[in-house]
Amino acid sequence: MIRTLAPLLAPLLLQLESPRTPRLSILEQRSGIHLDAKGERSRDPQHLPGQDVPLFDANSLSGWHMTGEASYSVDDHCILAKTSTGKANAFLASDASFGDFLLTLELKNEQPGNSGIQIRSRVVGTEPKLSYLTGYQIEIDPSARAWSGGLYEERGRGWLQNLEQNEPGRKAFHSGEWNRYRIECIGPWIRAFVNDVPTTDALDPEALEGLLGLQVHSGQDTQIRFRDFHLHVFGKHAWSTLDSKDFATHGAKLGNDFGLRLTRSLTSPSLAGSHLHFRGEGDSPNTNHCCSFALDDPRLATPKDKSTWKQLTLLAYSDRVALFRDHELLFESHDFRAADGPWVWIERADEVQLFEKVESLEQVK
Repeated sequence: MIRTLAPLLAPLLLQLESPRTPRLSILEQRSGIHLDAKGERSRDPQHLPGQDVPLFDANSLSGWHMTGEASYSVDDHCILAKTSTGKANAFLASDASFGDFLLTLELKNEQPGNSGIQIRSRVVGTEPKLSYLTGYQIEIDPSARAWSGGLYEERGRGWLQNLEQNEPGRKAFHSGEWNRYRIECIGPWIRAFVNDVPTTDALDPEALEGLLGLQVHSGQDTQIRFRDFHLHVFGKHAWSTLDSKDFATHGAKLGNDFGLRLTRSLTSPSLAGSHLHFRGEGDSPNTNHCCSFALDDPRLATPKDKSTWKQLTLLAYSDRVALFRDHELLFESHDFRAADGPWVWIERADEVQLFEKVESLEQVK
C-alpha cells in the first residue's frame, strides 16, 4: 500500500539543482540533538532540556501498579517479571503518564517467552486481574524471528515497524544476557535502540502521552529482569485547534516542520477541486507552495468500501514526510527534498466549510 501511494506525493518533490544538506528537525532540537563541528548529529547527556524523573528505586514497586495475572516483584535490585499460566498478556504499569521522554534501561530474559516495554499506553478495565494496557510497545523477542526493538501497537494496529528489513537490528539482541534499550519519544517521532543499534525509527501521531509498562506475554514460560532505569522528560506535544476558516482564506504559518490534522465536516461536503499546499513561501495561493496534493485524490479512499477519508494527518519534519488516513499510514518518505517554507494553505472550490476541525501539533511546556 505504501509503495502504490508513492505517486501521490512524488510530483510534490522539488527538482532541486543540487542535494540539500539535511538540517535538524524541530523534534531533534527539542530532544537535545545538535550538529557537532563535523556537521554530525550529537547529544550531550549532561546538558539536555527537561529533567530527570525517578522511575524505579531498586527496592520497591512504588510508582507502579499491576494488571493481569503475571508476577512482578523486586529481586536483587531488579524488577522480576514472570508467568507460565496467564491467559492474557499482563503488565506492570507506571502510575504517572509521560509525553516526550528519553528512557534507558537494561533487561535480561531468563526464559524464552516474549515480552515488551509499553510506552504512551493506557489501562483498559477497572479490575486489576482483568484489565490490560493498550498502546505502543517496544518488542522483546528472544525467538528466532528476532524482532527485538521493533514497534508494535498492543490491542491496536499490530506491527507498525518490524525488523524484517533490518538485519543489524535483528542481531543486536542477545538472549539470556543483559541488553541495553534506549527509547525516545518526541512528539510523533518514536525511536528505539537495542545495544545502541537502531531498531525503530517511526513517525506516528496516534498517542502523544501515556503510561510506561513492562509486559509479559501469555501462553508461554516467561521470566525477565529489568534494571538500571533512567528517564528524562522533555515535556509533551498536543494538538492545538486552528481557525479553519482563516486557515483556508489566509493560510497558516506552521513553520518548516509541522504536524497537521484535518477532520472532515459532519455534513461531508465534496472535496472536488480542493488541494492542500504546504511548505510555502506565503499566505496566498499566488505565492509559491512547493508541495501540494488533491484532497479528493481517489488513492485517499478507504480500499474496502471506496469511501473517502474522515481524518487526514500530515507530518513534515526536516526531510521526512508521512501521510495518514484514518489512523493508517499511507505514505512515508525519508528523502523529501522540498524546500523549507513555513506556510500551509488549503485551496477550495467554494466557500463551503470542508473541515469540522483543523489542528496543528504544538509543544506544551
